[in-house]
Amino acid sequence: MKKAVLQVCVNEDAPTFCCFKLRPSSKSKVVKAASDFRGVKSVTIGDGKDQIEVTGDFDPVNLTVLLRKKVGSAEIITVSKDDARREQRTSDRERRPQHHRRSGPRPRS
Repeated sequence: MKKAVLQVCVNEDAPTFCCFKLRPSSKSKVVKAASDFRGVKSVTIGDGKDQIEVTGDFDPVNLTVLLRKKVGSAEIITVSKDDARREQRTSDRERRPQHHRRSGPRPRS
């Protein structure tokens, strides 16, 4: 599991660009595009209003390329492994009993 923080252009009140006739996308369009990406588990708005936090098993570079196509501006801020998930897995392993198999042939009944 990865956790990535991406900076995207989500200015809703900005005027259209004169040469391209494009309007920067809203937060809902950015979140929808990111959540539909393959491998993404969750998408949240980050600390800054123009940042989103994405977690899951996905390729951050391909997600950034997709957001650039849909939105127009996207940058990767940080990419890290999701430590909470790793800690949960190690604690689950500690609680599970260890089962050992006998070596050798099974006894006939």
